[in-house]
Order: sequence, then structure tokens, then C-alpha cells
Amino acid sequence: MSSVSFRTDLLPRRFSSKFILLENGRWEWIGNRVWNGYGRFYIGTSKKDQRRASSHRWAYEFLVGPIPVGLELDHLCRNRACCNPAHLEPVTRRQNVLRGDGPAMLGRINSTKTHCAHGHEFSETNTRQRPTGGRTCRTCERLRQPPNRGYARGSRNSNAILNERDVARVRRDVAAGRSQNGLARELGVSASTINSIISGRTWKYVPLDELEDS
Repeated sequence: MSSVSFRTDLLPRRFSSKFILLENGRWEWIGNRVWNGYGRFYIGTSKKDQRRASSHRWAYEFLVGPIPVGLELDHLCRNRACCNPAHLEPVTRRQNVLRGDGPAMLGRINSTKTHCAHGHEFSETNTRQRPTGGRTCRTCERLRQPPNRGYARGSRNSNAILNERDVARVRRDVAAGRSQNGLARELGVSASTINSIISGRTWKYVPLDELEDS
């Protein structure tokens, strides 16, 4: 934890009256809390312009400054009710998950696994990173898809504009930095079609290494 100390008398009385000082340096929030243990602080002078804020985030931004874009605050004291900025550190979502206790500990354990529960390797091409910090096996995703009934899949569908090789090329080119809009114009499809391929909403069954042997 940071060796820097912060003066509580600089905080508005309405805020400082909602936490107590503990011997371990924690500022224990005794005001309203949400279900996961974080303190909640209402900002605004009237109900019309009132909004909610996490007590620890509000204290950090008031005494330290803005939280860097793309980062979130980690409680170094492992106490979510603490709002002492000296006990908070801006980190990435992944860092926060790997450091955490409770359910987060499972994420820390899973992050060290090299294969999924069904034995598929968590390679770069076979791993989908979730926005929440987790990951999914792409092979398992494809195998979980129900069989198609009543229509042909992929290039066998008479309405298809792209084929499997096009899809593999789209994935490869976008990964290399190619513009999705540029690919859409070149292949004669919409930008949303390209985005659906990249996000995995469509053409999930196509192997990511389709072009390796061509």
C-alpha cells in the first residue's frame, strides 16, 4: 500500500461523516453499500441532478485525481468498503481479477491453464477473450453449435457472398491491422458483416487457420 497519507479534513463533511477511521489505516464506509460490498455515495444538491458514485472512486478522484482511462481501482487492503486513496491503485481489469480473492481467485487459477476442460489448447487462435477478463475455447464454441436444419451452411448457401477462405482471410487481415471498412468494400459486403465475422457471431465453424496451407 502507498506510504502517502491523505488528510480527511479536506473531504466534504457529507462524505467524511459516512466512514470511520480504523487502526489499520482503513477508511471504513458505514454509509450505504451495494450488494457486493462497495460503498455508495450520492452526488448532487437536489434529487433532480443527483447521481450515484462508488465511495472509493469518488474519494480517489477528489484527493488524487482522475482515474486513468482503461484502468480501475484495486483495493490493496482487500476491503471493498475502504475508501482511503492510499489503499487504492489504478490497474487493468486483468490485473484486478488476478489479484482478487473469492470468485476472482478462480479466475487467477484458470488464467494459468494451458488447455480447456475438453483438452483443447488455449492458443492465440483458439482463445476468445471476454470483455470481463475471462476467456473461452473457440473449438468448444463451435462444437456447441446445434446442427443446421433446413438450410445450407456457409458457402453452400445460395445467398452467401463470402466463402470459407474469404472468412479466414478477413480474420487474418484484421488481426494484421487491416481496416474492416476497407475489407467490406473490397469484398462487396457491409461493414457489419465483417464485424460479425471478427466478433464470432457468424461463420464460427470456419477454422482460424483456413489459409495456412494455401
